[in-house]
Amino acid sequence: MISYVSNAVFVRVKAMYSRRLRENQLFRLSLSKNLNEVIEHLNKTDYSPVFSSLVGKEIHRETLELLLREKLFQDLDVLSHYDASLGEHFYKYVLTKFEIYNIGIFLVFLKANIAKDFVSKVPTFIEKNTKIDFKSLNSVITRSDFLKLIQRSDYLKILEPIINSEGELDLNKIGVALHRHLEEVLLRISKKYFDKKEKTIFLNSFRSYIDTSNFVKIFRLRKYFNSDDEYIRSLLLPDGNLTLRKLNELITSKDIDSLVECAKKIKWVAKLIKKGVERFDEIPSLIRLDWAKWCMKFSRSTEVMILAYIILKEAEIKKIIKIIENVRYGVFSSKPDVEKR
Repeated sequence: MISYVSNAVFVRVKAMYSRRLRENQLFRLSLSKNLNEVIEHLNKTDYSPVFSSLVGKEIHRETLELLLREKLFQDLDVLSHYDASLGEHFYKYVLTKFEIYNIGIFLVFLKANIAKDFVSKVPTFIEKNTKIDFKSLNSVITRSDFLKLIQRSDYLKILEPIINSEGELDLNKIGVALHRHLEEVLLRISKKYFDKKEKTIFLNSFRSYIDTSNFVKIFRLRKYFNSDDEYIRSLLLPDGNLTLRKLNELITSKDIDSLVECAKKIKWVAKLIKKGVERFDEIPSLIRLDWAKWCMKFSRSTEVMILAYIILKEAEIKKIIKIIENVRYGVFSSKPDVEKR
């Protein structure tokens, strides 16, 4: 029975992935003259279940984004019909990503004393499962108010020491603490669901992601903020492959050029620079996408496939949202905004 359920989910995930938007579809979408044309194009794709009722209607960009993200939750609902327990941790990952993104944005507003202007569009699935009342965030005035709002969630323990510290709200430390939490969720998924071989492959990719994320962080903090070495060390993610000695070489590089040259000795940094990737901040996400694409081709594990599908679907939604932004502001593309890999 278990093997039958697992095989059914495996086949369903493969079928879902086969309906992804191709490069030419993204390009046609990018040529849309207005948001209604975007809806018309999406209504001819796998996104039609959430857009079919909107053709010809006036709609705001924020609603489009909400519906795009709702599609991922619908896909997970379909998979959970085969085995309700299977989706538990995968739902947790998607939920955590939403929570972290909105908390991070809100705290930027709070620091700037414009929390009343914060608006969060909360998908139905999130609203039912989160312990945070996102719709009440714009009524928060003080840090204490915010801590009260998140007191029933995991984030109180994570953020309270940083938010209660004296001085300005340190958004860098908050961002790192939230990022660590998300990566811990991913590690728990791998430990609970992946077999030995799949876990080894995932952890290799995971550690490369951590290493390149740390390089990007060091690069940004040195180039744009002139941060000191100790502050940089306090913001690095754990569990990577780089030794303390190698991390110290990166941190203490005499200038940005030396830092980049040192980073080229990191396998994935060198590989992606050679492939023509110009923006360093793209490298960590490209590593994760490479792992997910590999899994969709070669993995025989249902659980691995589900996580890979979520990561790839999120990336696709992110591209569509970027296209929507371009259409909204009249920035028309001359080529597809997709990875040439």
